[in-house]
Amino acid sequence: MKKLFLPIALFFIFPLSSFAQDQESFFNEGFESEYEYGEDIVVPLDAKGDTETVLPKEKPKLARWSLSLEGGINVFDGDFELISNQLFKNVRGPFSVGGTLDYTCTPSVSFGLMYNYHSIAANNKPYMLTATHHHLAPILSVNLFQIFSGTRSSRWGMWLFGGVGAAYSESERHFNVGPLENPQKDRLVDDAKEFSMIAPSGVNIEYNFTKTMALGLKFQYVFSSTDNWDLFAQGANNDNLMTGFLNLRWCFGGKKKSHTRNISMHEFLEMVYPNKALELAEKNQQDIQSVKKTLEEHSGAFGELEKRMQEFSNRLSEIEKLFADGQDSDGDGVPDHRDKEPNTPGNTPVDFWGKSMQLKTYLTTPFVFFEHNKYNLDNAAKQAVFFIAQKLKEYPDLLVEIRGFADYTGTEEYNKGLSLRRAERVKKELVEMYKIDAHRIGVNGKGRILDPRISFGPNRRVEFHFNE
Repeated sequence: MKKLFLPIALFFIFPLSSFAQDQESFFNEGFESEYEYGEDIVVPLDAKGDTETVLPKEKPKLARWSLSLEGGINVFDGDFELISNQLFKNVRGPFSVGGTLDYTCTPSVSFGLMYNYHSIAANNKPYMLTATHHHLAPILSVNLFQIFSGTRSSRWGMWLFGGVGAAYSESERHFNVGPLENPQKDRLVDDAKEFSMIAPSGVNIEYNFTKTMALGLKFQYVFSSTDNWDLFAQGANNDNLMTGFLNLRWCFGGKKKSHTRNISMHEFLEMVYPNKALELAEKNQQDIQSVKKTLEEHSGAFGELEKRMQEFSNRLSEIEKLFADGQDSDGDGVPDHRDKEPNTPGNTPVDFWGKSMQLKTYLTTPFVFFEHNKYNLDNAAKQAVFFIAQKLKEYPDLLVEIRGFADYTGTEEYNKGLSLRRAERVKKELVEMYKIDAHRIGVNGKGRILDPRISFGPNRRVEFHFNE
């Protein structure tokens, strides 16, 4: 039955070689440019219309074939119990060897034909298993390093692979008359020779230490379609095989050509499609010319917009100056740069400009009062804010300054912040609830009122000072 492996190998090799040639044709044709290799290309250099004639690169020659020779150990995963505390000694085979012929289409994709020979051994009381396996399978490999970092060259590769193929096995099961640690083969119980389907998969980590040579570690798990590799047919799981290899790879033609396993995806695209950068440069220059033309057509509109933005900025600066803090010489709550009456007597109600207010006007303006050490609004406070909002809506040019106060208890610094938070809370209610323009509202935290020096409710308030 072993003689059948030559035609089986040829059956897989010829279609694989044909497919690899198709892949090479795909990558050469799939990146066709409007320019031909060797054709002169005129590329614009700047917006003035200067150009330069560039001769494209020669069509690149890449090496793609490689051969990997592998050797290692195997662990049989069947109906024999795995004893892990002895590193699976009872199911660990003597050796596994093999090789893989690969055609690497791109730095991230490779197709190959893999052959492995496995010498398998396993023992439990009361049986011993010895077997030889021949595995042949076409595989597809993907380099994760190039997929996630295709712009950088790296000597390292992490190739995930998988495939579907065939296996031929010869197995013998004997009685074991020795202990588990030192099995002794006795008379034959059963033997079998059979073909089965397999699906190998795993990861191969390689390091390219020269242009033609690479050293790697390969971990592989082989799924099978049979539960009879160990001449048992127990349970619902098929028999499988785990292998670990040390592999040495030879890259054919790597000295004279760039090999696809040794370059980055970015370098590969530049080599098979060298005129892409020139086409992009030409397109970018066209885009620049289009944008420049658009800017010239709308230069007048941009100038007018800039002028209006400057006027708005100046107006905004004036408003900010009005609401800015500063020295308050007479202590009426209005900074000197805005105070129209700089010598107001103490405890005199004043408006936004620091002018004395008539008692009647003062009393008709509602206050917002707060609980001790609080700045949230109760129902009475919200009614007062509603009154202010209606007044601001009635007079669209009216400006208001909201001044917050606190009673005497607590430190001066804390009460300064508390009074400001009270004023800001009222402003937030006017802006969010009643949609009053925030630029019409100024806030000021005046801190604590010195008289009386107790926790006094009327002093925990917010006042409104209007001005047109």
